[in-house]
Amino acid sequence: MYGRMPHNYYLYGDPVDGGRFQWIPWDHTFAFSSGQGFGGQALSLGMDEVGDQWPLIRYLLDDAVYRERYLQFIEQAAASEYNPSTMVPRFEAAHALIAPYVVGPEGEQPGYTFITSEAAFATTLDELLAHVEQRQQDVAEVLAP
Repeated sequence: MYGRMPHNYYLYGDPVDGGRFQWIPWDHTFAFSSGQGFGGQALSLGMDEVGDQWPLIRYLLDDAVYRERYLQFIEQAAASEYNPSTMVPRFEAAHALIAPYVVGPEGEQPGYTFITSEAAFATTLDELLAHVEQRQQDVAEVLAP
């Protein structure tokens, strides 16, 4: 992600769209985490800690019009796409879908997995659900006047 891991995205100047940049992200390994572990802390939603080392973020957020639009996108995502009533059932369904292939007789084999136990796998779902709830609070803090 731009702002922490500069190798996880591309910018493409689309000639069909007048050279307008298209954002091409990849490697969303930590998309639903608080940023702990490899790569360090995630950026805050307010991104106040971003300095001149990430000029695109700084330029956009220092502009009142772009910052307001950014805050609108955060508010929209929290209200619709990343709302607990939407995400909790999706995470639970995905967890149930992959569980037989992660743990149990058909699950990942020792030496070929990072999952240490069935309990550790169950904990990952709990962490995702807690993240969705915490994100609502994070958004409220960023949007507070």
